[in-house]
Amino acid sequence: MPRPSPEAAWSAEEDAALLKAVHAYGTSNWELLSEVVSTLQPQRHRSAKSCHDRCAYVLLPRDEGQPREPGKDLFLNVSRCIYLCLYA
Repeated sequence: MPRPSPEAAWSAEEDAALLKAVHAYGTSNWELLSEVVSTLQPQRHRSAKSCHDRCAYVLLPRDEGQPREPGKDLFLNVSRCIYLCLYA
């Protein structure tokens, strides 16, 4: 069976799987995260670059040049995870 195009839109389930993988394994190995997301959501394969870009620019963006307040990253991550889990 051919794999669907990785350029297809991300689903809420894929976003939740990516956030779970990032929480479990961190962000140092995008190949591993890609495999985990593909295992959790087998209907679509996502490349390491696709996972990185989705996480870096959509799910967990950083304001470049702006100092972070302590706890802000944690608050944003938990908020996104709760939203995805409730509305996925």
